[in-house]
Amino acid sequence: MSSSSFSYSRRKSGKGGCVPKLLMMLFVAVFVQFLLLQNLDASPSVDHEEAPNCGGYLTSPSLCERRRSEFLHQLRVEATIYNEMLERAHQRAQRNEYRRQLPRLLEQEHAEHYDQIQRLLSKQPSEFAAWKNFSRNSFADLSIVGFPKAGTSHLYKLLDFHPDTEPAFKRKEFCIDHGHFLDYTKEENQKETKLYDLQRKLFTYHKHLLKKRTQSDHQHLLVNACLQHHELEYHLAYTPLPESSKFLLVFRDPADWLWASWNFWIDKNMDLPAPIDHDWASAGVHYRSPELFHELILSQNATKSAGKRFRQILNESVHVPRRLLYLLGKDRILFLKNEDMRASTNNDIDPFLTRLADFTTLTKSKFDLKVAHGYTNCNGQKGYRNLCSTSHSAYEITHHRPMLEVTRQLIYIQFREECRVWAEEFGIVYKDCLQAIPRQSPHPTTNKP
Repeated sequence: MSSSSFSYSRRKSGKGGCVPKLLMMLFVAVFVQFLLLQNLDASPSVDHEEAPNCGGYLTSPSLCERRRSEFLHQLRVEATIYNEMLERAHQRAQRNEYRRQLPRLLEQEHAEHYDQIQRLLSKQPSEFAAWKNFSRNSFADLSIVGFPKAGTSHLYKLLDFHPDTEPAFKRKEFCIDHGHFLDYTKEENQKETKLYDLQRKLFTYHKHLLKKRTQSDHQHLLVNACLQHHELEYHLAYTPLPESSKFLLVFRDPADWLWASWNFWIDKNMDLPAPIDHDWASAGVHYRSPELFHELILSQNATKSAGKRFRQILNESVHVPRRLLYLLGKDRILFLKNEDMRASTNNDIDPFLTRLADFTTLTKSKFDLKVAHGYTNCNGQKGYRNLCSTSHSAYEITHHRPMLEVTRQLIYIQFREECRVWAEEFGIVYKDCLQAIPRQSPHPTTNKP
């Protein structure tokens, strides 16, 4: 069955009606768990002649009936949640929230935020004021600005291995606010000491790049990958952007994106602290499973774990590229799909390399094809320096179990409006996500599945 199919199949019954194919997927997923549990609890001491046959597994009659009842109840609950989720998705589509954000109002919002940052920087001491030649030489030529866990490490490695580029800094992501937490526009962060530190960081950053320019071959393009759009606003308010600087933003299938994010980072609302000082989830320390992820997706905004991180990804997937278009203009930024640079999902990556070469002005034939056909920063192989040995999306922390297919469909339903904006405004098309919602909302299913 196609992952994008949300048409309805009919079954013969006294009441008739339509049932989504997704309900059959829910049935299969829960039924498999039911059989596995029966197998685990089957006792070798049970008398085979007296024990009833319960789906081919030997167990007590009461336990058998209780499990059957729990299984059917779980299936009915998930069917109800699915229909509620689908109804909310229809309501979102009817409200048309994103289209109601008229370009004029969006531009006003972006301008007000940017003016606020400029006013903030005007309060800074003159000792760290931008030098005049910062605007010509103190930005990277190619900057990857997002999205985290969408393939930025692989794109950075591909650019870094090109003979006509060199890294702007020793590490892939060099930001003045590497923790990605501080918002200097908040009143509590506008203390004199913090503002002083902000301008000092900006000055040090641009001075470093200016020095890098004078010491390196000017024919080489400098590459950086600070993945936070809000930081770019501070740089642009601090010193003008040179005409040569360009930016790249990578999108990813929303289900794979959420699954990768959840398996990669610590969830502070759920996980124990990491044994060392980083934000990565670690196998043997933290717990992940396809079933737990499925429950979090079903919970939507009702839990902190799902509501905070997943909703942030949902909102920023539209907000960030819109703001970047306002700040940079459409000619300075290239929107890419993760899947277009993956040999496993797209046998021919030549069109992707062509687009990348045309935008960056790098010679296409000089891209390293071993890197282009490889995988970076996947599963337990963190960082961009080494290629991964596997291409599948099963993580060590989940004991190499992949995301449930039924979970993927639920994510598409919740991302449907965002996927529409991606397609209409940024040219990023995910057909399975766009086709996730049937044309008419189904009637709630509360009876037997």
